Amino acid sequence: MSTPRYSQAFKSVGQAVSFDNIQLGDVVVYPGHVAIYAGDGAIVEAQSTKAGITANRSVQCHTILAIRRLV
Repeated sequence: MSTPRYSQAFKSVGQAVSFDNIQLGDVVVYPGHVAIYAGDGAIVEAQSTKAGITANRSVQCHTILAIRRLV
């Protein structure tokens, strides 16, 4: 599967998902950032070059622009 290079382009790939139907592995799109839903209200993300890959932030840590399911 091919994925976009820029975060905003993720708003149009896969299937749209409502927040109430979010599942493990869904892509969460924020302004200038994307993450993967890890369950229990958490995301996995490349947070920063210093922090690296993290899994300790809430899915609601930023304004959610879209949730997409890539199938």
